Amino acid sequence: MMKQDAELIKKILLLIENESDYVMSSHKLMKILGIKSKAAERNFMGQIFLMSDSKLIDSPSSKYPFGFVFGVDGEYTILDVGYRLTSRAYELLDVFKNEEIYEKVKNLSIENILHISKQIINQKVIEGRRKSLFG
Repeated sequence: MMKQDAELIKKILLLIENESDYVMSSHKLMKILGIKSKAAERNFMGQIFLMSDSKLIDSPSSKYPFGFVFGVDGEYTILDVGYRLTSRAYELLDVFKNEEIYEKVKNLSIENILHISKQIINQKVIEGRRKSLFG
């Protein structure tokens, strides 16, 4: 059973964000993450698909979704393609970079992380304005 891995998703998004180009090579990303075993590859693929489902990343350069090519026998190949962050990914990165909020929401689905963190941020902004107005 594969579960969403918020820590791995966070690492992937931060690595792509810090890449010198707006696109990061999938093989480079896997190398930096130290992905070598089949189990680690499968987990990586699952997290990439979750990020795709949530519209966090895009792979503009490939006719194969995110470079994953599946054979009829269940075997697969991971091609070297580019991954880029979407504007939605930058919203999630704002949450990931705020440890206080991240700790509260990290075990939720990506959709819920974004929804609830927006509510938390709005509440903090309102509280900050009240303090500045009413001191």
